[in-house]
Amino acid sequence: MTTVTVLSGPERRRRWTSAEKLRIVEESLAPGASVVEVARRHDVHRNLVTAWRRQARTGVLACGPEPMQRQDGD
Repeated sequence: MTTVTVLSGPERRRRWTSAEKLRIVEESLAPGASVVEVARRHDVHRNLVTAWRRQARTGVLACGPEPMQRQDGD
């Protein structure tokens, strides 16, 4: 049986912090780790993990201050 996550409200996409992305990337880079298995474990598409790995390698994805979240009504 699979688990389905239902997102309510106007926001339909999940938001990942840089720290969360880097943690998943580090996990996928561990010796013997599989990108597919890591993605499945975190309920993320494997292509997204691959994109995050590329961003981390090029320095685009780095741990630092998070961008400000937009407030409703702005």
